[in-house]
Amino acid sequence: MRHGVPGRRAHKVVMRELWSNVENKAKYVAAAPYFECGYAQTSWAGCKAFPAASRGEQVLLGRGLSTVQKCRLRALWTAERRAKHRLIDNEYRTRCPRCNQEGEGETMEHLLLDCSAWDEDRSKYIGCLIEQIGLFGLPRSGRCTLLLGGEYMGHRLDNWIPPRRKRGQPIDPDSQNLQWGIFQVARYLESIDRRHRLILGSVDRRGCSPLQSQGRNGRACPVLGAAGQSDSCWWRRGFLVKLKMPTLLRGGELPLGDPSLGES
Repeated sequence: MRHGVPGRRAHKVVMRELWSNVENKAKYVAAAPYFECGYAQTSWAGCKAFPAASRGEQVLLGRGLSTVQKCRLRALWTAERRAKHRLIDNEYRTRCPRCNQEGEGETMEHLLLDCSAWDEDRSKYIGCLIEQIGLFGLPRSGRCTLLLGGEYMGHRLDNWIPPRRKRGQPIDPDSQNLQWGIFQVARYLESIDRRHRLILGSVDRRGCSPLQSQGRNGRACPVLGAAGQSDSCWWRRGFLVKLKMPTLLRGGELPLGDPSLGES
């Protein structure tokens, strides 16, 4: 015998199907730019698939390679993106916190190609790549795509990633002396990583540590709001109620006029 109201069962089935469609659409929206830019053709495998010389580079540049992957997935927390999520002041949606350039703000393209604060690091690590890309006469979005190992209008950078090597396949001696583009971009992003996070932390309005906003191990995950900020009252309310729950279980009362449980 089946229990429950038939209407409720039908409602659950419909809602499950709707949520499944929304989730699939969100996955497609997130993955579509990755495949449209041709990043799938330059995705790297494990360390064992690379030659020995490149394998050492991959180990030493772990943070930089992780940041490269975030850029390819459009998951890098720039100042412009943080401002959209109200983690920093809204003025940084159109202004870079480092070079103070007005316009589009600190987007990923601005960080990689245009920000004057990183000119020295950019010319040191990826200057030759930018010069090579400039010969194609592409717009800025296309140049950024090529710099990250993608394809734009039939153009793609040569020697951007080491070739995969099967077990037993001899190592090409010429490949040992090449400067692979992925490692140059990773060096650039790793060289500016700490200073970039310090700058974002200095303009963070939540009162957290400058390096805390990036997360442990370099993960780009926002930190919960700090106590005393109006935009984090929802977090403080739930947290304080959780702390005072033992008092309620012992028969105490939670003061209704507690100023810490203010309106959000």
